[in-house]
Amino acid sequence: MPLSHCKTFVVVYLMFSVFCGCNSNQQPTNKKPTMTFTVNPSLLGDTILLQECGLSLRLPKNWQKISDSVQKILETRLETTQDYGNGNTLPRLRINGVYSLTNNEASFIISYIAYPKKDSTDSLIINRFKSQLQAQSKNAEIGIADFIANGIPVTQAVIRTQENTIFKLIFKAKTKIVQCDYIISTKIFQREIRAVESSIGSMQIQ
Repeated sequence: MPLSHCKTFVVVYLMFSVFCGCNSNQQPTNKKPTMTFTVNPSLLGDTILLQECGLSLRLPKNWQKISDSVQKILETRLETTQDYGNGNTLPRLRINGVYSLTNNEASFIISYIAYPKKDSTDSLIINRFKSQLQAQSKNAEIGIADFIANGIPVTQAVIRTQENTIFKLIFKAKTKIVQCDYIISTKIFQREIRAVESSIGSMQIQ
């Protein structure tokens, strides 16, 4: 994957990631609905397994892992962006893997979210995620929903700009807070959306 394409996707990723300490003590009051995603195995490719959190999912077909050297560049840029200094109490992202469609018009980024404040619960982290996205809705069309998929409570944001559609999912897997980003160019959205839905539907926590 050329670095120029990586730069485009990481800019989108950084724009809509959990970097602010929006205060939100809101707790969910309604039971989350169960969402069933239609999984078409013919649209899926490689399986990802994250041993430390027990998460497995299948990538959309022809979405391949980028080179370690390019991923390292993205990790360095992300770390620079998150350099808040000593005493930081803001959420931090750690990229676990970056995958790209062979024509570089879509990508998948999976990350862990860590929150340094000792008194922050998992539910507060997820609510901050929602607050941050809602604060950014002036620059994009954003829809946020809570649901259960394959037994996993998920908060999903669908973010639409002129250039891309981003499906951003955040959920707990064992002791980790996981963020999954599917970033799809508007040009190929209709072609790839069923594969992305199948990929989301393939998620399992062992």
